Amino acid sequence: MNKKLLLIFLAVFAFRLIFVFQSPEFSDDSAYFHLRQADYIKEHLKPMGYDELSFSGRNVDYPPLFHYLLSIFLFSPVMIKIIPELFISLLVFIVYAISKELIKQKENKDIGELAAAFLSGFTPIIFGLTLNKISVYSITLLFIFFVLYCMMRMREKRQYIVFFVVLSFVLPLSHPSALILVATFLIYFLLILSESWRVRRLNKEAIFLYIFLAGVIEFLIYGQRFIFPEQLTIVDLSFVVNNLGIFPVLLGFFGVFLGFYKEKSDSFYLWCSFLLAVFLLMIVELVPFKIGLVFLSTTLAIFSAIAVSTILEYIMKTKFSRFYKPLLYILLIFLGFTTIAPAIESATMVMEDVPSDWDIEALAWMKANSEAENKVVLTTVNDANFVMYKTGAKTIADMSFYDKERYNDLRTLYSIKTKFKAIELLNKYNVEYLFLSEKAKMDYNINDFGYSDDKRCFSNIKYKDPKVYKFRCLK
Repeated sequence: MNKKLLLIFLAVFAFRLIFVFQSPEFSDDSAYFHLRQADYIKEHLKPMGYDELSFSGRNVDYPPLFHYLLSIFLFSPVMIKIIPELFISLLVFIVYAISKELIKQKENKDIGELAAAFLSGFTPIIFGLTLNKISVYSITLLFIFFVLYCMMRMREKRQYIVFFVVLSFVLPLSHPSALILVATFLIYFLLILSESWRVRRLNKEAIFLYIFLAGVIEFLIYGQRFIFPEQLTIVDLSFVVNNLGIFPVLLGFFGVFLGFYKEKSDSFYLWCSFLLAVFLLMIVELVPFKIGLVFLSTTLAIFSAIAVSTILEYIMKTKFSRFYKPLLYILLIFLGFTTIAPAIESATMVMEDVPSDWDIEALAWMKANSEAENKVVLTTVNDANFVMYKTGAKTIADMSFYDKERYNDLRTLYSIKTKFKAIELLNKYNVEYLFLSEKAKMDYNINDFGYSDDKRCFSNIKYKDPKVYKFRCLK
């Protein structure tokens, strides 16, 4: 194994562990959703088909493979922390292998491959999406990029055909982003045809197999509702620059340009197809913006290998060749600085979203000293799974719901001061407890519920800080 690549992997893995072990809790509410699903599988050996707690009952239609995997490691809180970070850190090996195959004819290619692996490991947007969050993308990214790598190699080694077939089943059972590859393969056909080339029979059969399996499996899971569970997010250009890094983006697109100009090949067109597929799906909002950026950033890291190798190859052919090593060190230092610094900033921001000690203590007290289990608790969408996991209570709405009326009612309960409207809505959803987390205070810019001073209907049951209330009041 390449020692430098191993060093990059260990650096990425250690970097992530330094942050995740700063708290025993997680930075995203969806982590507690995944923990609840894994707990259920561990106890019942089957996926949770119906969630009695999520906005007081709903069907759960989520690919179960990730939760089965998590259930294996539930015996140890430490392993639950480590395993997702390990999976996403392994991405550097796949990116290295893809880059190696993509630029195998170039000189100085090893440096280009290592640069691509480094960029993929320290991309800020990936830290923002996966660090300390038990994110399904920890394995989804691995699977998607390995499927495409198998497509590149299956004509050379038959073992990659087996990997491709297995992942054609596994990936759709992990996440609906498997459908991105359906769009990728369709675009790939168009690009190959535009060059008057032929898609080789083996690749063609593999593509048809994948499209068929992904379509059938996702349809069986979601019916006619092919969706990506995460909420759509619209961001500005500064968000893109801060989370991808201007230098890695420029290198990536320069690599794309060089590829079209000099490196035309099946493999190059395959990755261009993936880049175009993600971009188009982002435009039509079939892929959430942040999720799309994660796929784009890793793909641009791969294309940056072409750019770095070409730049170094050009230097060796000019009068600057005698300054090759100093220029190489300057390039690598600049690359590291423009990548690691934003990654540290992104990781720090993620850890700031960990629930406060007060929130954890309040919910632990609530579970131990009240009858909140199976009762409806008012909490924000961003805290719902956290509350359900810690207390066993029901909630009005969570991140996976699709009821606009509930969402508007929930926001109203956190923003209004009118007692009569609040009582009407609380009774509408049979709320018995109200929970105000530190995160909710910041999100709604409040210190307390605007109507909780009515002692006839609301009793503060948690210490002096008005965080947990019991509600009993008829319309």
